[in-house]
Amino acid sequence: MKIAILGIKTLPAFAGADRVVESLLENLPHENKYDIYLLKNEAEQLSCTDRMHYIYVPAIGGKHLRPFIFFLLCTFHFLFKGNADIVHVHNSDFGLFVPILKLKRKAKIVGTFHGNPYERGKWNALAKLYFKFSELLFFHFCDALTSVSKRESKRKKGVKYIPNGVDFFSEGTLSGRFDFSKFNLELNNYFLFACGRLDSTKGLHHLLDAYLNGGFAEKLLVIGDFSHDLKYVKQIRETASKSDRIIIHDRLLSKGDLIEVLKHCRVFVFPSEVEAMSMMLLEAISCKKVVICSDIEQNVEVVGRDYKYLFSIVKKNDLLQKMRMALQDEKQEEMMERLFERCAAKYKWSSIAEEYTQVFEGVMLSAT
Repeated sequence: MKIAILGIKTLPAFAGADRVVESLLENLPHENKYDIYLLKNEAEQLSCTDRMHYIYVPAIGGKHLRPFIFFLLCTFHFLFKGNADIVHVHNSDFGLFVPILKLKRKAKIVGTFHGNPYERGKWNALAKLYFKFSELLFFHFCDALTSVSKRESKRKKGVKYIPNGVDFFSEGTLSGRFDFSKFNLELNNYFLFACGRLDSTKGLHHLLDAYLNGGFAEKLLVIGDFSHDLKYVKQIRETASKSDRIIIHDRLLSKGDLIEVLKHCRVFVFPSEVEAMSMMLLEAISCKKVVICSDIEQNVEVVGRDYKYLFSIVKKNDLLQKMRMALQDEKQEEMMERLFERCAAKYKWSSIAEEYTQVFEGVMLSAT
């Protein structure tokens, strides 16, 4: 079986759906062949193998136009040069181009929802309208649909829920080079917030408010891409400037560096208002660190309703109380081990890859 993968941008991955695809490819059947469409930039390109063929596509324009141009060029490259049996399209914002892919009648299209872009605070009304229209086309023209969010699978008939998975990072698996001394960070004694592209729905403002009101001796390290929602970024920087214990690293980290800062934090705080199913949350759990997370449905699905470090965004001081509790709790190691075991059993990449394989085989069978 030959599978083309569209809708992601970068490998090695930094965040989001790219991270999902990276882990998925490691677990999908090795007898298959994969054409993976990636954004051509200044980063070093991956070498193709018999199994993995990387197709680098250039794109022009600013941060809003660039993804559109990239997806368009990927679509036309596949239309004229692609020969895959299945096209696995990630992210519903690719939906505008799925009808064009359908012109390649031989290929079957599997679409995977990774969340709804129009729920993110960084987009204006026109952009949100575009994303909703793109989602409509995505839903209508894909031959099979999956979602990493259980809510999405309930909301739309015919969408199969396939969650994201947990990676297991043993000692020496990944090497990081994060410079803790540059920020005067004491290992295992700082709060950590990390995300991909920062916008208001990531909830960093909730964490900053709680941290500033808590008078904590521990520093707060903030990591994320600050180049998208500039209005929100300005608000965050102004708030963070009130304390020299808040450290902002406004660029994404490599996977090795990210796991390193996760493994050495005291507490990881995940205050998102909107998620599909967060790889960031799963990766923090995989490092067996104390995790405080918002009680949105998608987080509860991961940690369980009875998890003691869920907090309510709408309850004033709830996050602050959980942060203080996390610093004082003497049974954290046992609790996080249980959470790790829960997620390791429920979200195995090998099992998840098998579910995707069944979807691929199903659409192939329907074509005969």
